[in-house]
Amino acid sequence: MKALAGIIVTAAVLLAAGGAYVARRITAASFARRYPLRLLGVVRSSDGAPMVLVDGANAPTPDGHYSLRLAPPAGAAERIVPVGARAPFSGADRRGWVINPADASALNEARRASWSGVMFESPRAAGLAARDVSIPTPAGAAPAWLISPNSPSGVWAIHVHGLGSGREGTLRGVLAAQRQHMTSLVVTYRNGAGGPRTRGGRSTLGVGETSDVVSAIAYARESGATRVVLFGWSMGAAICLRAAHDPSGAGLVGALVLESPIIDWRAAIRANLRHAHLPAQALTAAEPWLQRRPLARLIGLTQPISLDSLDWISRTKELVTPTLILHGSADWSAPIGASRELAARNAHVQLEEFTAGHTLTWNSDPERWDELVDAWLARHGGAAAPRM
Repeated sequence: MKALAGIIVTAAVLLAAGGAYVARRITAASFARRYPLRLLGVVRSSDGAPMVLVDGANAPTPDGHYSLRLAPPAGAAERIVPVGARAPFSGADRRGWVINPADASALNEARRASWSGVMFESPRAAGLAARDVSIPTPAGAAPAWLISPNSPSGVWAIHVHGLGSGREGTLRGVLAAQRQHMTSLVVTYRNGAGGPRTRGGRSTLGVGETSDVVSAIAYARESGATRVVLFGWSMGAAICLRAAHDPSGAGLVGALVLESPIIDWRAAIRANLRHAHLPAQALTAAEPWLQRRPLARLIGLTQPISLDSLDWISRTKELVTPTLILHGSADWSAPIGASRELAARNAHVQLEEFTAGHTLTWNSDPERWDELVDAWLARHGGAAAPRM
């Protein structure tokens, strides 16, 4: 019996330790980037256009518009270089993509890279004039980019990036807001890239971060906004859903545009566990570490995370803000099933599906993406109207 009791205790300890490990992985605010692509240099194609050659073993990527994130030398910043369509050259051992001649020197010097959907490393690279501003939040001062149209606008778009990514990824949506003559505020939040830091430095999956975006909404109101459209990417979409229905934003947030949203964190976590070849039951072991305050503090969280508050399938009746969802059917990180179910249950939600991976719907078909978002903003981006 003593041996059996020892086995049970050991199993319980291992289960608890495994739950803590998974909970810490889930709430990691940043991730070490890998650069699996080997760059072979820049050459001229048969028609004279410069193109970058990539080792064919790791080169496959869907057709569309992408960039290469260049592995930086020690102590240097990462560089983002957009690439055009696949060049006429394509071989078993190497493949080519057309590039801007101005990027040739950077690509000649780089040796490793990774594919990315982020197309611009700064507003200037996207042809946008931005001003650096600071938004006071409960976590501290949060840097933001303020991008104004040619004429002042009372309709603002607030753009919220996802977990482990930076605000430059949202510039694809800023261009849409710019076409509609909206003022854009591109924000950061606690423990995200460039945002204020809290004790432990961990993500709360949108729970605590919502307060920072609510502060951005207040900043917009105080700066003259009469209506706000929230653009959210991945976890940023989960934040936007909560912020739009926060009492302090009532009457101001008029619409949502959500790219690859995390509608239900439990479903997203299970999908990521499968991708990491871990059993879905690991979520059961991790939940107490996320949701119970004493255990949450032990893994570095400043507050427990209520996964129920992040489940918009069960909260669907609360979602009354007109919402456009753009989601890829090949998204394994935030599976499209939750978006389909939400759209089927809620008449305020319009779902548009793409053949794309996570946060890559624009990259897979930018013309369709722009057309859909432009039409949505034309319908829902007008002057503020009182909400009942």
